[in-house]
Amino acid sequence: MQLSRREQVLADILLQKSDYITAEEIANLAGISTKTVYRIIKKMNDSSSCGEIIESSRGRGYKINYENYMKEKRFKNREFLDYTPIERRNSIILNLLFKSPYSIRLERLYEKYYVSKSAIENDLNIISNTLKKYGIKMVHKGKSISIIGSEIDIRRAINTTILKMNLFDAENLYDFSSDRHTLNQYDKEFIISQIEEIERSLNMTIPYPYNINIFSHLYILINRFREGKFIENKESSVHKEQQEIIKENPHLYAIAKKVITDTSHYLNAKLSSLESIYLLQYLVSTRFNQDRNLTDELPSLVKRVTKFYITKFNEIEHQNIRYELVKNDLANHIKPMLNRIYNHIYIKNNLLDEIKLEYGHLFNSVAQISKKVEEYFQIGKISEDESGFITLYFAKYIEQEQKQKRVLIMCTSGVGTSELLKVKVQKAFPELEIVDVISTIKYLHNEHQYTDVDLIITTVDLNIQIETPVLLVSAMFTNKDKNRLAEFLGGIEHG
Repeated sequence: MQLSRREQVLADILLQKSDYITAEEIANLAGISTKTVYRIIKKMNDSSSCGEIIESSRGRGYKINYENYMKEKRFKNREFLDYTPIERRNSIILNLLFKSPYSIRLERLYEKYYVSKSAIENDLNIISNTLKKYGIKMVHKGKSISIIGSEIDIRRAINTTILKMNLFDAENLYDFSSDRHTLNQYDKEFIISQIEEIERSLNMTIPYPYNINIFSHLYILINRFREGKFIENKESSVHKEQQEIIKENPHLYAIAKKVITDTSHYLNAKLSSLESIYLLQYLVSTRFNQDRNLTDELPSLVKRVTKFYITKFNEIEHQNIRYELVKNDLANHIKPMLNRIYNHIYIKNNLLDEIKLEYGHLFNSVAQISKKVEEYFQIGKISEDESGFITLYFAKYIEQEQKQKRVLIMCTSGVGTSELLKVKVQKAFPELEIVDVISTIKYLHNEHQYTDVDLIITTVDLNIQIETPVLLVSAMFTNKDKNRLAEFLGGIEHG
């Protein structure tokens, strides 16, 4: 069902109302007769395949069934209602890129959008400027449009456009669907089987959004072969950088070659040997679901960038996040991130808006540091999406640190009473991390070892000046002591 102008006006009126509204009120607001209101409502309900869009109640009037309206809008009327100018232009770009270098008639490109000639001219100017960023040229001859560029630039532009359009915006690969671009079911099942094969070969899961990037890459490969003038690269020589990446990742390269061989059989065609390297670049730009402490094996640049982020973040946010605590998680994200930047691989962060809303201040600090990283290390642009992911790592550790304070327990002898105190503190405050139970003398001789604790709980009055907060309690850790510790922790929490 495609809503007419009058039907849309009536729907808009009802959408603004939370309760029932009479036909007379609708007629006055819409500038039509009540008889026309009845006729429009009947037509809309009769045409709907999702149930009544407009419900009626005797003596009360009419009310929109929002769920049915949204279903109908999504599945029956999406081409007319859903496209914004940006979405329209992205869809046009995608069609042109897939068909490149073949031309497409303007009439065919715009037949479903119902826009004016001036809107089309404006679109083409914006599209041309957008494609220039990828080193791609738009050619306008007569009433036809075509795109000219290298295969790798065309695919890079397709991938970025697909991610911007959220065509494959799902954590579950089986949920992939698109309102604006046809996805062949057989292709979908084949690509998913290849991703599952990669996961089996690595004995690990490829998490969101990396699974989407690999899915998108294989989808683009298959569709470029089918729709565009896909020519095997005769110059299949491997560059020095590509040879290096193969040498450093022999297992991933073997997996990439197997996937491209399977894809060749699926398409019943011989694909260029460079396709294995292109897929390898995506695999090394992926962070897999596996806890690894690989920082000793990481390249020097990754270690330096990781330390730069932590150091600058602590400076800007006045935090004391310990490098040793954060480095593994952060470095294992930064390594594939640097590979993505080098290989011009764009990754979509579907949580970006929520991250900005929930951790806006932290995100701004990380984005600021990202710009410094670009300048200091002379690397490509770090996108907001990447900065958003990095923000989550810092937010995670800040929240963990806020929850899990490091506590040192101290008594005169360090035995007996202090061990009892430890048990009582752990029982009352399980969120605290008790790093050690020591005597006063041991602490005085080894004070430098305990500079990273958040609090010292002691049964003896320390007549020394130290920066770490100290709470004097009874060895029996009474209810009064518990209340004082809770208040003390609250004070630390708020600075």
